Amino acid sequence: MVGCKSNDGAWTPRSFDAILAGMEESETFVTREEDEDEDGLGRRFWLRFVGGVVLVGVVLFVALLIFWRALYAWGFLGVFLVVALAGLIFGWVYDRRNARRTSSYE
Repeated sequence: MVGCKSNDGAWTPRSFDAILAGMEESETFVTREEDEDEDGLGRRFWLRFVGGVVLVGVVLFVALLIFWRALYAWGFLGVFLVVALAGLIFGWVYDRRNARRTSSYE
């Protein structure tokens, strides 16, 4: 028998030599493979990620400029109506394109 039960109920090996006797020397320790590539996500991923962040930042900046100009020109109520109208149009187009997927009356 390779293991025995201790007083606290856990199984412990009697002798590490008994366990290691049936193993080869290469199996008794863990080595890092020479071919293993652990450089991370890569330069291409990070360039795309940074480019995407910059693009989103520019788009948000332009949208904010347009919003503030409209707010200055038309006031809060005018901007609210334009944003609400844009949202309604977007919702209508989305519902028309996805009528079969979102229909609950079938």
